[in-house]
Amino acid sequence: MKTAMPPDAKTTRMPSDAWGAIASAIAAAPGRTSADGQPVELAHIDSPELVFFAIHQGVAALLDQRLADDAATGLSENSRRALRDEARRDAAMDLALNDTLQKCWQILKNNGIDALLLKGAALARTVYPHSRLRPRCDTDIWVRQSDAPRLIGTFRDAGYTLVNDDLETRSRKQFQATREQFQGAALWFDVHHRLSNRLHFMDALDFDDCLGSAVPVTNPEQPPFDGTGTIAGQRMVTLSDPKQLLHLCIHRIAHGRNRESQRLIWLYDIHLLFGQMSSTGREGFLELALSRGLGCICGDALQACQDAFGLEINAMYLDALTARRKQEPTARLANASPWRWAWADFSGQSGWRAKWQFLAEVAHNRLRR
Repeated sequence: MKTAMPPDAKTTRMPSDAWGAIASAIAAAPGRTSADGQPVELAHIDSPELVFFAIHQGVAALLDQRLADDAATGLSENSRRALRDEARRDAAMDLALNDTLQKCWQILKNNGIDALLLKGAALARTVYPHSRLRPRCDTDIWVRQSDAPRLIGTFRDAGYTLVNDDLETRSRKQFQATREQFQGAALWFDVHHRLSNRLHFMDALDFDDCLGSAVPVTNPEQPPFDGTGTIAGQRMVTLSDPKQLLHLCIHRIAHGRNRESQRLIWLYDIHLLFGQMSSTGREGFLELALSRGLGCICGDALQACQDAFGLEINAMYLDALTARRKQEPTARLANASPWRWAWADFSGQSGWRAKWQFLAEVAHNRLRR
């Protein structure tokens, strides 16, 4: 299995092969250890920085689970204890996020506002065996663009604190809302009124089309779901598998403009979702990616999952995704620098007034950091 080191691994003082070793351990699900049938050995990467690295990669709870299942071994008791503590914090946060999600969804339902769960909030309940294994710091939801102004007023009336709620910005297509805290930290909702902040991706999927093909957020093995896609009697929905996978592939490089494209938890999301899709679903994803001009972006994501976790994928399938490289403007963004990303967002603005507004917003945002 090829395990190239991601750029951000260099900043953690971890051994150069830490990313690959942890990826191998994560891929060694119960009953599936390393190629020789033995637990994945991690002694060579054990260090005080290991837990921080695993947290940064979003896989501390998964790594703790693999150690508990004897699919991985070799860590000191101190490292094991630190991972266990982090896994417990993730489990507690999972419960808190689910509780605040129930309350938020009830507000949406009472006000007739359609919404779709995105990313970790949905995946935790659909592709992971336990939602606590998919850590998240907020909850992403997507609403119809025309409903966003009304939702902002609804949230304010319900006592939510809002951030970035100017809907006329060129550089940002989402706002944040919070009303509750857990252990002193705000529990945030990231409310998308377009699919992505990145110009090339914001219209990759249509909200109403996605709502029409939406599927329940359900996993009968995970309480408090009852097998019908409800939490406390509330039906929550998310994107169909092909559209969910397309969004994950987009988000992987759009978030941070490529700087976190090798983050293990995001790759593992894609690995799990693609792995559970039917042949019909995979064909649907291929057609969707090519029709949206995003074949290379998606092919790059699947290749990264194959490198990290040994994702089983037909070479002809990957070739089909990447065959139109020269015809896809987004293909160059798969490995683009932040400057190339900035130019892509800037040059795509319609007219000089929009371009100057975009530049002013970007400059203002940077000064606020």
